[in-house]
Amino acid sequence: MIEIPGIQQGGITEISHNLPQSTRREEMYFEKKTKPTKLRPGEIVQGTIIEVHSSNEATVRLPNGTFRAVLHGALKRGDTLFFKVVESAPSLILRIYAVYSIINGKKVRNKDIIRILNIPEKDYTIRIMSFYSIRRSIIVRDDILIFLRLFEQLDKKEFEDTPIKDIFKVLFLMYESNLPYSYELYKKIKPMFIGMNYLQAAMELLDQYKFYMPEPIQTHLDRLLRGLKNPETDLMYLFRFFGIKAVGPKETSFYNILRQFLNIEYQQKKNPEMYNLQAIVRNLIDAIEAQYIMNVFALKNKTPLYFFIPMFIWDSYYIAQLSLIKERSDAYRLSLLTFNDKLGEVLTQATYSNKKLNASFFNESQEACTILKKHLMALRRVLYSKNYDIGALKASNIPIEEIDMIQERSQQQPKTISVVI
Repeated sequence: MIEIPGIQQGGITEISHNLPQSTRREEMYFEKKTKPTKLRPGEIVQGTIIEVHSSNEATVRLPNGTFRAVLHGALKRGDTLFFKVVESAPSLILRIYAVYSIINGKKVRNKDIIRILNIPEKDYTIRIMSFYSIRRSIIVRDDILIFLRLFEQLDKKEFEDTPIKDIFKVLFLMYESNLPYSYELYKKIKPMFIGMNYLQAAMELLDQYKFYMPEPIQTHLDRLLRGLKNPETDLMYLFRFFGIKAVGPKETSFYNILRQFLNIEYQQKKNPEMYNLQAIVRNLIDAIEAQYIMNVFALKNKTPLYFFIPMFIWDSYYIAQLSLIKERSDAYRLSLLTFNDKLGEVLTQATYSNKKLNASFFNESQEACTILKKHLMALRRVLYSKNYDIGALKASNIPIEEIDMIQERSQQQPKTISVVI
């Protein structure tokens, strides 16, 4: 039984009283003598600082008029930001809520965003703001405070073992998926999002050394791997391969086979090959459990489902990562990331709606992109033969960093802010 730490804790979207706080004011108190406001508590309004009178007083233009306000000293003339209405009577009280990351086509400096939102300046504030601002066009203050708190809870060794951008990626997807936060859960789902190369190498080594394993582990594993190599194997076999349950009624699951092998005690000096293979098997088990945990929460929160899809092509094992979300009863959105030595990293983005399929393929290599374009017509014919109504199929050459961001955006939930105009 897989333990899912923190599952009873609920999501991490609520702001707790333990979040890092600034010593400066975060609210704007408007004078009672100004004209009555029609704003209601909880509404979001956009405002612009018209004039700063002193370190704690300014004139602000809101959708329903211009007001004189008491404010913290970090705001400057021309600053545009969103406020959340705290009270509307007898005084209008607004709390700093969010700011655009891009204004008039120009990216707002991270230092200015931190100043406007009154974010505490800690070790990772700038880095977190950089990662968040390329994922969101509107920077919500409470979100940044949450990520600051999560970073502070990580083990120091985690920063030595994992690049900060990858740490943020996992935390961001936890946040997007409404997962309860704990360091244990972070470690559990991390294998789902940090590279596929090691999984492909693990499958190769497992196949190479399977004949050294004891019976019946060897027999069960060999039969499952032969199923992957069979070109007649159906797609559901590939989907189920990295699942917890068996791929068929007469099979033992890949997960259980790996678990059985891991329960055998090998000594490093007497059986170095099997001892080292067990370390590799742990990586595969971690990936399977990460997939399981993400999908448990996905079914609950209606966030994307994740699957590792193993394939045997060109006499080698390859692992594709699929994310799939149902948008309506007849509409799906999917993202498929593959990697191999010949084409490099290829991201496929597709939508299936009203029985029509549209797909785009992204690759950083111009040469690989040309190869993909040559095969689009053949792909169209194959899909037609499977009774798919095909819309647009196209391939694009873009930098690897943009491929990563496109993939992440496909996994994010749509965020909207209702603004009073």
